[in-house]
Parts: sequence; C-alpha cells; structure tokens
Amino acid sequence: MTIILHGGYYDRQIPVFGNKFIGCHSCQFDIHGKPRNRTWTELSDTSPSGSTTVKLIDAVDWVVGEQIVVASTSYDHTQAERRIITAIDSSKKIITVNSPFLYSHLGLTEGLDNDNLKIRAEVGLLTRNVVIKGAEDTSGRDYGGHILMHGTADDGLQTRIEYAQITLCGQGTVVGRYCVYYQQNGDLRDCYLRGNSFHDAYMNFVTVQAGSNLEISWNVGHLGQGQGL
Repeated sequence: MTIILHGGYYDRQIPVFGNKFIGCHSCQFDIHGKPRNRTWTELSDTSPSGSTTVKLIDAVDWVVGEQIVVASTSYDHTQAERRIITAIDSSKKIITVNSPFLYSHLGLTEGLDNDNLKIRAEVGLLTRNVVIKGAEDTSGRDYGGHILMHGTADDGLQTRIEYAQITLCGQGTVVGRYCVYYQQNGDLRDCYLRGNSFHDAYMNFVTVQAGSNLEISWNVGHLGQGQGL
C-alpha cells in the first residue's frame, strides 16, 4: 500500500499542521506494516569493492527485489551504497545484489589492547509493504510530506507506527516539518515508532519535543538532511 501526500509551499495551509501531511490531534493513530525479523544487521565479512555479495551476522527474512543500504566504513559517509537483492542463500545470511559495490565495506574484528574492536558495516532494509511518501511534483524544492503527532496522552493521543517506509519527507523550508514529529506530547509510554525505514528526506527523520517514554527502535535511515533522531 502506498500513501502519497500532496501539496506545495504556496498552497493552502491548515493551522498547526500546514499541508502535505498526516496529522493527529489527540487521536488514536495506527500504521502497521508487515513485521520483519530484522530491519538491520551487520556484515560478518568484508565486502570488497567490486563484490556483489554481502555476508550477514544474522539470518534475515528479506527477499529478492527488496532494497538494502550498506553503510560506509570509511571517513566518507557518502560511501554508503544502496542495492537491490537479486538472490539470497538458504542460510538467509548471504545476499547477492544487482551491481558491484563501488567501495569496500568492512566486516571484521581487530584486537586492541587485549580487547576486540568490531568494525562492521550496518546493512539496513529500506523496503516495506506500507509506503508513505510526498508527491514528487513538489518534492523537488525540499518540500516533502510529513507526519505530525499533536496533543497529549491525557487528551487521548495514542500513536503506534511500525514497519512503514517513509520517504520524500520533511519540509526543509518550514520550521517544525520533520518526517515524523512528536510535538509536546508529554508521556508516550504506550506509543512506539518501530521497525520503519526513512530515506531521501529533507529534514530530520524523527523529532521528539517535550515528550518522554516513547519507544523508538529498529528504525533504518539513509540520506536525510539534518539529524536522524
């Protein structure tokens, strides 16, 4: 399922929420995609430049056709690389991708002063079966979609978002328009943001302002402006 959010910078705006958004004011808000056993893991062995395989430390339920990102292990964060899965072996730990890696991605352990230092690239799954995205016709000006949670639990706010793919999100030209924004919600102990992917964003992936006890776990992000969280 794909939800496309429409609206431009000069289009009509709703007070507090703006436009091109999903908004919740003191409501119950649920988005539940298909659960995945792992949304990210790490390399078990180095994938050198020119390789088309990645070896993982954990078995995954990822499938052919899904998109992954392998993090950079150099000083240059732009060496993170996205690829499409073309095959996965029976162990679910060895994945073949659609084109060779341009850069080496480390997966090793170094001994250091009687201790072990892990140097392993993270490998994240970007694909989800529920997609929320800003319409591309206006996203070219750093103006994506956004999700805003407003109100408090005392007023009825309950928000649970899991296993969704959120992309072309955030509005870089407007203050407070993050991909997902929890705005002055107070105690969020029964709420969660779990197992989602964020990519190609124009603002922070997630911002929590004056909120507490919110579970944020197992999310994956790639190519965002500002902070991830």
